[in-house]
Amino acid sequence: QDSGRFVAPGANSPLPDVDKIINNDWPMTSESVVEGTDELRPLIPPKHDHLRGNDARSNAAAATIYMAAFAQAGQGPAALATQYLLKDYFGLGPAESAYWLSFHSIGWVIKPLWGFISDSFPILGEHRRPYMIFVSTIGACAFFYYGYVTSLYQFVMILILTNACMSFLSVIAQALLVQRSGKESLHGASFNFSSYFIVKLTCGAICTYAAGLSLERMPARSALMLIALLFIPVLLISPWMQETPSAEALHPLDQMAIVRRLYARREVWGTTLYIFVFCSMPNAASAMFFFNVDVLHFSESFISIIALCASAASVFGLVIYHNFFTEIPFRRLFGAATLVSVLVSLTPLIQVFRINRKYGIDDHVFALLDTFIIMTVIEVLWIPMLVLASRLCPKKVEGTTFALFLSIHNLGVWMSGVNSWALTQALGVSRDNLQNLWMLVVLCSLSMLLPLCLLPVVPAVDPEILRDQGSSETSTPTADLTNA
Repeated sequence: QDSGRFVAPGANSPLPDVDKIINNDWPMTSESVVEGTDELRPLIPPKHDHLRGNDARSNAAAATIYMAAFAQAGQGPAALATQYLLKDYFGLGPAESAYWLSFHSIGWVIKPLWGFISDSFPILGEHRRPYMIFVSTIGACAFFYYGYVTSLYQFVMILILTNACMSFLSVIAQALLVQRSGKESLHGASFNFSSYFIVKLTCGAICTYAAGLSLERMPARSALMLIALLFIPVLLISPWMQETPSAEALHPLDQMAIVRRLYARREVWGTTLYIFVFCSMPNAASAMFFFNVDVLHFSESFISIIALCASAASVFGLVIYHNFFTEIPFRRLFGAATLVSVLVSLTPLIQVFRINRKYGIDDHVFALLDTFIIMTVIEVLWIPMLVLASRLCPKKVEGTTFALFLSIHNLGVWMSGVNSWALTQALGVSRDNLQNLWMLVVLCSLSMLLPLCLLPVVPAVDPEILRDQGSSETSTPTADLTNA
């Protein structure tokens, strides 16, 4: 959910030999561009005009990408409103809320399926536009149906469906990011990612704040219904995108063969395993939500301001990484950022024990500062994971492979919800008993140390270098890669 520009062969070009792609004998990037490609306009125009596909100059295509990011901004207000729906309408506590809300990740875990479908099965020769129109329509209808949900099982089904639609939209946008960033430097790849997510986070912050204000004036289900409006710009703009019919896609079995050989490489499965384990650690977010609302008596609008602060911190983290940390080796950056994350995730204890009040620091001020610091560090850790994953995506299966990386991240998020539920239950933390909340915060923070055991399997250098080394070998490229 990027950092490379992969140029698809033209309609008259012969398909590359799959074995050559698998063994890195076929170049994964190319400076030549054949007229008639199906590339879309990049989000940020490159310094050198080396994208010459006739779709690359389409303003409608660029606008559609931004509108897809705008539709995905519904994640923020949806996450806020669903917490209130479970708390106020269904009467659930922190453990139960964490469990049921974790099912939103299923819509993102199946992300490789969306990438596989869009890469393998064009509609009337188009990979992007028809899917964007169809998925946006389904997403708008699904959000509108929140107004008629009466049971937890209906809630879970709509929760999965709405997130699946936003997941599909992100697959299309992120596949374009991967396509156009493969020939870029690591700094350029970081810039592509950062600019895209800044747009997404900024829109998400504004929508989340608006949702917080609306929750003070209407029920949570009504606020969720309003999110359907975010899909309307995609439906209005995407039909104007003129997508050129693409060259014949690789056969699905050939795609699966490429992915299978890709995951036989140490830097690939090592990166994937690290992302999964890090994201599957438990967190105290659900319990802290009840602490903020029931103990500190934060209003709905201030809860949305906290979310707004988190989005601003994420943008700040993107800027910090892009300007100061892109040249730091991934392994060293992951290790240092993880240790800092453990330390800053302990800071909510100051508020739990009311230490801030002893020094005259208002709860509202401390909550904003604490959220900003934590989210900045988390973003500095997360964005290089995306950059690293995108550098490993082979040509012509960018959507599938990058979606697979992110789906494993989302599977970890789902596991995190389950682990959070189990740990919260084990400590006896409920909406009426927050006595052991401090223990939950400590254990969740310390659990973030576990992924450090996997640092040796994370690439120490830019995977682009590893890939270039592999393409120059006459033997199986994984021989030297295992020492990365």
